[in-house]
Amino acid sequence: MEKQRIVKWSNILKWIFLVAAILLPVANAGFWITNGYPILEKFTDPNFIPKIPGMKPLFELSAMTKFFGFLVSLLPTAIDMAALLLLAKLFAIFEKLDFFSQKSVQTIKKIGGCILLNQAFYPVYMAILSITLTWENPTGQRMLSIALGSKQIALFVVGLSILLVSYVMDEGRKLQEEQASTI
Repeated sequence: MEKQRIVKWSNILKWIFLVAAILLPVANAGFWITNGYPILEKFTDPNFIPKIPGMKPLFELSAMTKFFGFLVSLLPTAIDMAALLLLAKLFAIFEKLDFFSQKSVQTIKKIGGCILLNQAFYPVYMAILSITLTWENPTGQRMLSIALGSKQIALFVVGLSILLVSYVMDEGRKLQEEQASTI
């Protein structure tokens, strides 16, 4: 009975993460096209684009600036998509009741790596985004903003923790394989 529940929920989560990975760039494009989803203002994160000094409101930006902003925002979105696809892969592995295999450990390790990469890349992303969104400002009013906040540090720690868990799982897997091969 418990195995059926694991298979069922693993299948559900696999599909949720696959759909989320597909919808993420679409939602990102929609954000730039609709000037930040103003009709969903109550439900969206107002800090999706962090406050950049000298940046005009989205509706005042030119279509070209928004397009380049969209392209720049695809960089972290691609890493997020990779993490979501890896989560889908992990739950596909769990769906087969394969929890402590090398494949599951490697997938968990890659998920942790995606989280670390995204947080390490964040200051560079913010610098590129700030230049992009203030490029049309008059000379002297363009901004280069490098940001790193507590959210990035917390997620970096989460990524490190996931890597540590994958390392411990891998060592446990190796011990289990050794014991299974010992007579």
